[in-house]
Amino acid sequence: MLRAAPGLRPIAVLRQIYNHHPEIGQGVRRTIERRVRRWQNENDPDPDVLLRQHPSIDQQFLTYRVVSIFLRSAHQGILEISDLPTHAQVHESISDILTSCRSGTLAHRNKALLALAVVCGLPLGYLAKYPVASCASLYRWRGTFLKDGYRSLMKPISREHQRFQDEKITAVVFKTLHEPPQLHGFHRTNWRQIDLYAALKNIGAHVSIWTIRRVIRARSYQWRKAKIVLTSNDPEYRSKIDKIKQGT
Repeated sequence: MLRAAPGLRPIAVLRQIYNHHPEIGQGVRRTIERRVRRWQNENDPDPDVLLRQHPSIDQQFLTYRVVSIFLRSAHQGILEISDLPTHAQVHESISDILTSCRSGTLAHRNKALLALAVVCGLPLGYLAKYPVASCASLYRWRGTFLKDGYRSLMKPISREHQRFQDEKITAVVFKTLHEPPQLHGFHRTNWRQIDLYAALKNIGAHVSIWTIRRVIRARSYQWRKAKIVLTSNDPEYRSKIDKIKQGT
């Protein structure tokens, strides 16, 4: 199969094997993927043949190396509109996409490469390996691009209201940080970031570890200092706090 179609993806090879040899078990997928990739590294097809001479190339014939070379050519500014598949050449934003791939900021280049991949029908999993961004970001960007268009995708993210500046989030982070970890099921005398994240999640406050760090830094604490200063080892801590509250 690979000699007939050198760019065949491992999953397509695996499906054909299962169709013709149902007696082969399901546990050979990783082995097939490794061997197919090893063979393709030595006998990989020419990207020009796959992407430029076949406008409607099926994704099952695209390998990671082929996609990487294609994206690199866009990144370096040597990819022309005439080199793209026919349906991509007539896309309304293709000129802006190629310009941003070549000369945009890092954030704009990454989003432009995503838009180029969507327009040309490239597998998004290969963009995560290129690397452009995480798979989660790629799928989120693709949704924005398909729904609202290229201009909306390239619109800068508003930073006016950041979560670490929210007083409610700050209050719940420091309230939990002031409490002993034992109250939240952690057999420790001070907090770890991952434990604080889990404790906040359990009480319904979905805050990322990065936001927790920024909340603490914004109050002039470093994490190492905060987890010691703001955590009490006193076994009577809760009763003392209750007395203080009743007195006020």
